[in-house]
Amino acid sequence: ADRIRGSPLEHASLVRAANVVETGGIEVTIAADEVPDDWRETLGERYLPGALVAPRPATEDGLDEWLDRLDMTAAPPIWADRGATDGEPTAYVCEGFTCSPPRTDLDAALEWLETREGSA
Repeated sequence: ADRIRGSPLEHASLVRAANVVETGGIEVTIAADEVPDDWRETLGERYLPGALVAPRPATEDGLDEWLDRLDMTAAPPIWADRGATDGEPTAYVCEGFTCSPPRTDLDAALEWLETREGSA
């Protein structure tokens, strides 16, 4: 602990890892052929420390094409079974092992996260 206090910048990754272990991490999957500009703006304005934002194609066929191009045999869990709803860009926000319902309104998906943070 004294080494970390003495040179915290050299141990930043340990602090970040401890934060992820403590908070469970935040993942935002966006299923869309193209992430809307207003969604990009909203995500850029939000403070989501350590969050993983993972866009993926809107459909399973599109995802299969991506996986082929990336020479992957299976989708990472963050992409699995998370397609767009009715062809609309769809956000899935997860904290730890709990995820929001699919939302076509990014603000509503992020409000779910705020509700969870308030209950902790």
